[in-house]
Amino acid sequence: MTLGRLCLLLLTTHRARPFVLGPRQPTPRPLRAEADGRLSDIKASEAQLRWQLAQVQREKAEVLATRRLKIGIVGFGKFGQFLAKKFADYDHEIAALSHSDRSAEARALGAEACHRLGDATDVLKFFERDLDVVVLAVSIVSFDDTLARLREGLVAHPHTLIVDVLSVKEHARDALLRRLPAETSVLCTHPMFGPESGRHGWQDLAFVYDRVRVTKESSDPVWEPNVMACS
Repeated sequence: MTLGRLCLLLLTTHRARPFVLGPRQPTPRPLRAEADGRLSDIKASEAQLRWQLAQVQREKAEVLATRRLKIGIVGFGKFGQFLAKKFADYDHEIAALSHSDRSAEARALGAEACHRLGDATDVLKFFERDLDVVVLAVSIVSFDDTLARLREGLVAHPHTLIVDVLSVKEHARDALLRRLPAETSVLCTHPMFGPESGRHGWQDLAFVYDRVRVTKESSDPVWEPNVMACS
């Protein structure tokens, strides 16, 4: 018998029996009362964690509200000096950076030092003060040039928060995002007051701000105008 005939014989005499699936066995599940009890425990733990997180956030806000900041002011003209005086009134540590020598004015307003913007080494010394915030109080005419001079210092200290006070927001925003390191947080602001209107204090005066790129050190870039009253 040839191999082909043998295969044909086997196929015709030994037909495969169809495989029939039996009824599906249900997956064991906990009793409803047991599941409800576990869910209640989980929800209680979740609520406790939310309460603890809220407590921590409140404590953090209280510490930050009373913490002495190191604030750098770039541009020490009329508006820069106005800001320095107000920040010093809140007992923050102030350092200035200016094109011209403003050392006498800086000392009179309680600033720690006044560095020179035209001296690259002095700019680095300005940033070596481990500043929390740098406020740009320069004109729109010198804005781009100022950012170029600050870049090396910001590359070395990228997590410094940069705040501008220009009234023209789009130009400032685009220039800051284009010229500053990606890790640097950017807050564009527009105080609705100045040295004259705020000479007796800035409480309850309007203050517009945009969280352009604020990290956690930070979040993704947003363009979200906000208005608040100064305190």
